[in-house]
Amino acid sequence: MELFPLYAKILTDLGLVLEQNTAVLDFGCGEGELVREGRAAGFQMFGCDFDAQGPNLSPISTQPYRLPYPDSSFDVVVSNQVFEHVMDYDSALAELSRILKPDGSFLHMFPARARFIEPHVFVPGATVLRNRPWLLLWALLGVRNQFQAGKSAIERMRLNHGYLLEHTNYMGKRALVRHFRRHFADVRFVEALCLRHRHPTFARVPFMPRVYSALQMRVVFGRLPTAVNPGAAVERARCATIDDAHAHAHGRAVS
Repeated sequence: MELFPLYAKILTDLGLVLEQNTAVLDFGCGEGELVREGRAAGFQMFGCDFDAQGPNLSPISTQPYRLPYPDSSFDVVVSNQVFEHVMDYDSALAELSRILKPDGSFLHMFPARARFIEPHVFVPGATVLRNRPWLLLWALLGVRNQFQAGKSAIERMRLNHGYLLEHTNYMGKRALVRHFRRHFADVRFVEALCLRHRHPTFARVPFMPRVYSALQMRVVFGRLPTAVNPGAAVERARCATIDDAHAHAHGRAVS
């Protein structure tokens, strides 16, 4: 299944039917494949990424971090396998909140923290286990990605270690909820809807949506409130910070 129809079906299930004039942003668009899908289907689809080039694609500024669009530009923001690379959630989510229209929505898909095979370096458990001995073990067993042909096990271990530490950030569900709720309302995980459209046979198994959510894919939906209240946003952030401090003070693990 192409990705754009999948996003459209999930959003429809959530009560948001995409119209031809709906402005949609692919956040972290890469080479723009999803943008081309949306455009081919007749939608107002745009994309941004750090090195984005091409029709309807725009580069993201880094100094300071800023998305290349005016305030309140989009009705919907989507992303695919992007948030596992976001190192500063608050900066990214603040910008996404800025460019969404009031009552705008988002739908983000990215690998789960407990996914068995890390999807970029292909090392089992490397979403959590990224120490050098563990990575070296799998390098010695021959595990590599498509960019590491001809490299020694030591070289692959070093490349994987640096990449995982500097370019991946696999958060647990509680941490994700805290970050998203600082900037958005109605935040929820909708993996069951994704599974229903992507793998309908598995979706009929009673426990499978939970397994899919925990071990395969996170699918997060939320909205920007119709009337954005800066004071309320500050209060949400303050409460989240207090909750974090309270959890650490009482020795609770925050996933």
